[in-house]
Amino acid sequence: ADVPKAEAGDAENPVVVDLNAFRSDAMERLDSLSERFQELESLKTDLAAAVAKQLQKDISEIKKSVSEGTDTAALDNMKMELSEKIHSENVKVFRNIQDTLKEMDLKEELDLSLEVRYRSLRNRVFWATTVIMINVGLSIVLLLRLLEII
Repeated sequence: ADVPKAEAGDAENPVVVDLNAFRSDAMERLDSLSERFQELESLKTDLAAAVAKQLQKDISEIKKSVSEGTDTAALDNMKMELSEKIHSENVKVFRNIQDTLKEMDLKEELDLSLEVRYRSLRNRVFWATTVIMINVGLSIVLLLRLLEII
C-alpha cells in the first residue's frame, strides 16, 4: 500500500496523524481485551473452585445420609412398590395370554367342526349331483324312446 512516510516536517500531514491515532486506538483496545481476558480467567478459576467446594459438600451430605440409613429404607420401599407393580402387570399379561389361548382353542374347535360339516356336505352334494345327472340322462333316453328317435 502507498502509505506516505513520515518526514520531519510532516507532523501536520492528515494521513500520518490518522494512522498514528488508529495505531494508538488499536493498542488501547488490545490492552483492554488483555485485561478482560485476565478477568475472565480469574472468574473461571473462582467458579471452578466454587463448584468443587459445592461438589465436596454434596458428596459429604450424601455419604452422611447413606451412613444414617434413611435412604436405605426409602429405597427398600421403592423396591417393594416396584416389585408389586411388576407382579400385578405380570398377572395381567398372564391372564391376557390365557384368555387369548382359550379363544384360539375355541376357534380351532369351531374350525374342526366346520371342516367335518364341509366334508359331509361335499359328499352329499357329490352324490346328489351324481344321482341328478343319472336321472337327467335316463329322462333324456326315456324322452327319446317316447318320441321314437331311438
